[in-house]
Amino acid sequence: IKSSDVEINDIIFINGYTNLDENEVYSGGAIYSKGHNVLIKNSVFKNNTAKENGGALFATGKTAKEDAKDLTIANTEFVGNTSTYSGGAISLKSGNRAIFTDTTFDGNTSLATKNGDGDRFGGGAVFVNACPLELHNVTMTKNNSSYNGGAIYLYNNGDINNCTFTDNNATNNGGAIYFNNDGNVTNCAFVNNSASEGNA
Repeated sequence: IKSSDVEINDIIFINGYTNLDENEVYSGGAIYSKGHNVLIKNSVFKNNTAKENGGALFATGKTAKEDAKDLTIANTEFVGNTSTYSGGAISLKSGNRAIFTDTTFDGNTSLATKNGDGDRFGGGAVFVNACPLELHNVTMTKNNSSYNGGAIYLYNNGDINNCTFTDNNATNNGGAIYFNNDGNVTNCAFVNNSASEGNA
C-alpha cells in the first residue's frame, strides 16, 4: 500500500504469499502497509501466508520512530492464515490505534519460530506491538500459536469487549490472550482454550 489513506471494501484475498527477496518484503501475505491509515470492511482473508509476520496483513510505521496511524477493520473474516514469526492473520508493529469490530478469526496459525534477533512471540490470530488495540464483538475460534497467545499476543494496552474465544491454543502461555501490558476484558466468553499456563 502506497497511498496515505486506503479503504478496502468487499474484497476477497485468497492464497497470498510473501517471500520477495528482491524487495525484502517477507511480511503481510495479502497486504503490507507502511505508514498509512487503513480501513478494511466486508472482506475475507483466507489461506494467506507470510514468511515472517502477519499471514494476511502487516502494518508498521515508515521508520522506527513514526507511527503507522490507524488500522480499522469491520465485518471481515480471517480464515486459515499462517505466519512464521508473529500474528497468524495480523501483525501490527506500530500505530496510533487498531480497532476491530464484528470480525471473525478462525483457524489462523503463528508458528512463532525465533526471529533474526532470537526472539519468539506468537499470536495465533493477532500480534500487536507498539499500538493500543480495541476489539468489539469479535469472534476468535481454533487459532493456534506455537508459543504465546493462542488468539492474541498484545504488547501494548488493550480493550476487549463482547468477544468470544473458543478452542484457541498456545504451546506456552495464554491459550486465548497473552498480555504483556495492561488490558481490560469486559463481557467476553472463553470456552475450551488451552495452554501450558493460563488457558484464558
